[in-house]
Amino acid sequence: MDKVDLHAHTNKSDGELSPEDFVDQAIASGLKAVAITDHDTISGCKEAVEYAQGKGIEIVPGIEISCSDKDKGFTEIHVVGLFVDYTNKNLIAFSEKVHDERINQKRQMIEKLQELGFDITFDEVVKITNYSFGRPHVAAILMEKYPDKFPDMKSVFDQYLGNDKPGFVARAFYPTIGEAITLIKNAGGVAILAHPGIYDETRVFELLDYFVSRGGQGLETSYSYTKINRIPEDDSTKRNTQFRDYAEQHGLLQSGGSDFHGPKRKPVVLGELDIPYSVLEKIRSTSQS
Repeated sequence: MDKVDLHAHTNKSDGELSPEDFVDQAIASGLKAVAITDHDTISGCKEAVEYAQGKGIEIVPGIEISCSDKDKGFTEIHVVGLFVDYTNKNLIAFSEKVHDERINQKRQMIEKLQELGFDITFDEVVKITNYSFGRPHVAAILMEKYPDKFPDMKSVFDQYLGNDKPGFVARAFYPTIGEAITLIKNAGGVAILAHPGIYDETRVFELLDYFVSRGGQGLETSYSYTKINRIPEDDSTKRNTQFRDYAEQHGLLQSGGSDFHGPKRKPVVLGELDIPYSVLEKIRSTSQS
């Protein structure tokens, strides 16, 4: 079966691999196509597309945008854009604005960690980042300096960097869900709600209805909640099934991917979900219509 992976990250956001190494990994994984969906940036797409030419793999330019509709009670909602035009001026301007916001946010978080007694500086975190500045970069320094206290990234987020934890500072700027969808569609892309199973299960279908009402075109219906959110396999299967049912009932596109961030961020493996190429073809046809 020709396989695709439509949700994955490079070191242009919080992944480990450069766009070139990412392409090599996708080829080694036997993928026919892979999407780069870095957080709030398209800065790695051009490099990957150019590097992949003649190598027998298709690179789908994408982005994963963090959104917030506080008046609706929906915060930290992620919308993936696939087949976006990475030369689109509005998309580039958005990426640059969020980049600056992320830097300011992380400066404040590091200051809070220093006040909490941790030996960490902004400059040493910058040394391990590429373009986008994410919380995992801050966590990596803490894990290196305090291995007994932080044996893995989850422990850092659970204790200090997760939302509402002592070291967390909220970003000042988030687009609304509707604004993210419009930005993606105006850049020629298709707007997909990422990993709907991670959100509040008591309101998730309300979120889906709202996403569709704002112009959303599809859902991720193949996602490993077991590996990423550490829930039982049966629960992960149940969530994916109910989102497939919703997508079919509402005539929505279906997508999915590993949410791969790099070989060290096990147990997630690029291309592990056996998503057929036909899924990509349906999304492509929408982006071109």
